[in-house]
Amino acid sequence: MTRATADYRLRIEGLSQPPGTIPFRVLVTLLDALRQTAERATRLLATGSGRSAGPPPAWLRAVVDLELRGLGQGSTTVDLAAPTLGSVPGGPFSSGLLWGDQPDLGDTALDIASRAIAEARDPAATGERFDHAVLDAATTLASALPDEGVSWRLEAQDPRHASITIEPGTAEAIRERTKEIPGPKTQVITGHLDEIAHRRGQFRLHVPPNAVLRGNVNRNALDVESLRGLWGREATVTGVVHFKLDGTPRRIEAHRITASHDGDAVFRHLPLESGRRKLLLPRRSEAGRASGQLPSFDQEWPGEETLEELLADLD
Repeated sequence: MTRATADYRLRIEGLSQPPGTIPFRVLVTLLDALRQTAERATRLLATGSGRSAGPPPAWLRAVVDLELRGLGQGSTTVDLAAPTLGSVPGGPFSSGLLWGDQPDLGDTALDIASRAIAEARDPAATGERFDHAVLDAATTLASALPDEGVSWRLEAQDPRHASITIEPGTAEAIRERTKEIPGPKTQVITGHLDEIAHRRGQFRLHVPPNAVLRGNVNRNALDVESLRGLWGREATVTGVVHFKLDGTPRRIEAHRITASHDGDAVFRHLPLESGRRKLLLPRRSEAGRASGQLPSFDQEWPGEETLEELLADLD
């Protein structure tokens, strides 16, 4: 079956080689970094994480199966084609995403990578399209060409698709952006478990008053089948929360999910981060202990405590 593709031209300026030429090893390094950035940005869109253990699934390998269609004269140019999301059978795009909004199936992984890099360079970025894994790959991509002062642009031949521009200083700007993403923290969160994708190990938790937290199950700690009885009920999730650049939660990697009890009401909120410090609760002082105020969750939990032990800390 012929797959639908979109065409792109990679235009490189400032190389020390004669126009229209590029060392083979440099071209391979650049294209592999481009593929990896596209792979991680697409995985993030589909699953909430740009990196995962083990080899990529078949649908992801197919989405980033780029074609090299020629080298051009003048400035050094490389013609590429990328399959559209809708032309790849199987996987989350064909069956509908639990994780977030369904993308345009006419898009490609190169479009997704382009938008991730554009957002990473935007001072007002929230971090929706990138995480540490995506930015690590984008940094490698931005520094793939060895010549000082070199720049390049990936131009979509159809204006409906996105483009990337990499200039001197882009790599350093992305490295600095990477440092701004808050680190993950272990949290306990209570909400309404309204949707579960058993095969993918994903779920969605509605947290009062109107927030949604998406999560995935740590399969080494939790059997996905055990969630069947919790669908449509109040549940308390213990796990590692990963944050976006703006400090809002992107996802929780759950290692414990139980039916909620009355005492879990204190966990019925989303955690927020600002830089590396939490905004949600102030540090508990001795005066706070005497007044019965809620304790702070400033300290990172190692994830070994039982829910009962965590609740007892609130007494």
